[in-house]
Amino acid sequence: MEVREPIPDDLKRKVRQQCGFGCVICGSPIYDYDHIEEYATVQKHTFENLVLLCPTCHRKKTNGLITKDTVRTARENPSSQFRTSSDNLPIQPYSLNIGGNVINTINGLVFNICEFGWMVIRFSNYPLIYAEILDENGERAVEIRENNYTLCARTWDIEYVGKILTFRNGPRKIFASLMFDIENRSISVSGNIKLSNDVRIKIQDNGIYADDQLLAHGNQFLDCGAAIIITDQPVMGPYLFSGRLIGNIMFQNAGIAGLNSIECKDNHFFRCQIGFVWTKEFLSNLNNS
Repeated sequence: MEVREPIPDDLKRKVRQQCGFGCVICGSPIYDYDHIEEYATVQKHTFENLVLLCPTCHRKKTNGLITKDTVRTARENPSSQFRTSSDNLPIQPYSLNIGGNVINTINGLVFNICEFGWMVIRFSNYPLIYAEILDENGERAVEIRENNYTLCARTWDIEYVGKILTFRNGPRKIFASLMFDIENRSISVSGNIKLSNDVRIKIQDNGIYADDQLLAHGNQFLDCGAAIIITDQPVMGPYLFSGRLIGNIMFQNAGIAGLNSIECKDNHFFRCQIGFVWTKEFLSNLNNS
């Protein structure tokens, strides 16, 4: 079994800068460090031989569909739209869309959904994405740390096509996807996961659903510490509302804005610690009611 030394952090930083903080072929912000000449041949990490490639472009290179010369040329003129100097890259919010709910943030927890995963975004001259996505069996499928992805053994496939990073358990079995629109500074999350209490959480363009019950859609979050949480733990703490909430209502400076609510649409949350929280117990009872 091949054993290799880890790539030093300072070398990784230089490679990220050279490659424009994304895949040199397609510009994806989620990438892996690849050796242009295989590590098994060169047996060392060098700046000139390292490149950033997304899952799909990495696979194409491995299968010979993208040549090494093409990768070398792209490395000198990378496709990534992140490519810029820290002097002319202003820190601007990203628009993060989960189930038609929009979170505008520079730093924060986008979502934490038990048995599905979590995502955090931070900025350090360019967006840094941290995430763990679970498969439909609750096993970790992919880990993202500072945009660098690691696949776990149970992941059947990961593919980046047309701005969309797709995770599959098997043929035609998509359990999660992330869409990156770098030009418009937006990230969209969708998923389909069955919780251990048999409630299916569906994150779609038209809302977040527990089975067929709409939980939330069309809400706006600004400067919130966390947007959406589904937890298997009891929730203690003050909250502003529960139950149905439909209408153009502004909530601000709250601990938890909405706890175990349904059909929450078109509201605005400003400087709340947490936007929405649902407990598995509530969702299970909702399913049985």
